[in-house]
Amino acid sequence: MPAEILANKMKHTDRNNQQGVMMINSEITDAARASTLRVLLSATHWNHRLENPQAASQDAYFWYLYDQKSDWLQLLQFAREEADQIIVTPAIESREAICSCLGQTIQMHGNDSDGIAQTQLLGTLVLWYWQGTQTHLVTSKEVRHRFIVRYHSEEEGALLRPFASPFGGDVNCPIPAERVLDMLHAVVEADRANHPEWFG
Repeated sequence: MPAEILANKMKHTDRNNQQGVMMINSEITDAARASTLRVLLSATHWNHRLENPQAASQDAYFWYLYDQKSDWLQLLQFAREEADQIIVTPAIESREAICSCLGQTIQMHGNDSDGIAQTQLLGTLVLWYWQGTQTHLVTSKEVRHRFIVRYHSEEEGALLRPFASPFGGDVNCPIPAERVLDMLHAVVEADRANHPEWFG
């Protein structure tokens, strides 16, 4: 066998071996990320099934969705870069349609003990909703933690209430679930005093 052909075959074999090693390394990395995220969610008392291996090592924003009527709470994590791109992209639906759909989706999740279904839809709606809020306009990109509370009253119907918090600083980690609930309950009580028409 000519030396040139043998050399080419060896290069091809070596390339295949390298690709195989890269594939194994990628699988190991994904497994490590998934394990890291499971530990992180467990330590902060969030549902393990929210895990996304790709999210474990990304610079992230954290959205906390809360349905006041059912006391349902869910964490959504977005890579900052992707979220910022979506937030500045014009939404394909009207503001009213987005608010209505997000409110209904939160209510549906609040009535669902699993609370995991349609998370992708929920994530898209959250980012579209956020881009049209005054809170978005006054919230620095450095603030990682953003909240959306759904209220419901017989008179006013469903209402979404956004706010942001610098709590936890610039640490790429969700706020512990118990602390989030404490913060949300404090906000709800303040809103009850200032806006009784949102309740009832």
